[in-house]
Amino acid sequence: MPGTRAHMVYSFTVAATLARLAGLEAAWILVSGAVAALLDAVIDLGHHGCSRSAATHSIASAPAPLLAALIAAWLAPLEAVGLAAGGLIQLGMIMSASFLGHLLLDSLTINGIHVPLIGWVSLANLESRGRWPT
Repeated sequence: MPGTRAHMVYSFTVAATLARLAGLEAAWILVSGAVAALLDAVIDLGHHGCSRSAATHSIASAPAPLLAALIAAWLAPLEAVGLAAGGLIQLGMIMSASFLGHLLLDSLTINGIHVPLIGWVSLANLESRGRWPT
């Protein structure tokens, strides 16, 4: 299975494609891809040797990127809410899709992903190279 760099390339591509399909401007497309790649790096900080942290690899935390964008849009100054809020909400939706894509890939590994009330779930037994190759 791919390591963090492959996840980052995958997420960059998926997020940039979703942003393009959503009709966002070029700057938002680039930001979407870059933030998705950064999100993957943050998720993979939850790797501890061969195990994973439930905080970063749980289906329960999947709405977090969308909620963060909604809160940022809500806290934005009223005069700047217009297009900035819409862009932030779209970015949050794209980041949520990227997060779920990362979890989909991780669900195919031996360690799987965390599902609340069920525990760790693995859909396949592929090996994972963890956070960064050594």
